[in-house]
Amino acid sequence: MFRKNEQRQKSLFGPETILNPRLLAQLQASWARTFREEAFERIKEDSFAPLYSEKDSRPNAPVNVLVAFDIIKAGQGWTDEEL
Repeated sequence: MFRKNEQRQKSLFGPETILNPRLLAQLQASWARTFREEAFERIKEDSFAPLYSEKDSRPNAPVNVLVAFDIIKAGQGWTDEEL
């Protein structure tokens, strides 16, 4: 069963709410923000829907998260275990 990963609301415990301003500035200046905007948010999850059963079953893991992991793994030259 395919379910799209939609993040409509900011997390109550997201970095914006739990980090002090100095650490938040460091996070926003790091590669993580660029990766989220340029890669993670551009992953078209609907393209993967045909790979999942249409029967009622356990929902999929968020496809954009899985693909993002694979991008990071390939970019760093890591194995599955290292990731």
